[in-house]
Amino acid sequence: MRTIKIWNNSIGKMETIQSNATTWKQLKEEIPSYQSGMTGIDRNTKNTFEHDDAVLPSGDFTMFLVATKVKSGNA
Repeated sequence: MRTIKIWNNSIGKMETIQSNATTWKQLKEEIPSYQSGMTGIDRNTKNTFEHDDAVLPSGDFTMFLVATKVKSGNA
C-alpha cells in the first residue's frame, strides 16, 4: 500500500487514500470524489493521467485532479 494525496480542484479539497492501484483506471475507481471527465496530474513530474492504461508512480505521490473541459468560455 502506498499513500496518494489528491487535490481535487473542483471541490477545493485534499483527500488522502491508501492504494495498490498501478493504472489510472484502477485509481479512478478508488477516488471518492472522482467524476467523469477529470484528469489527474502528477505533482512532481507534471505527467497527466488521461488514458486508462497510464501507469502511476510506484511510491507515494501527490496528484491534482482537474476537469478536462471547462464549462465556461467559447467552445
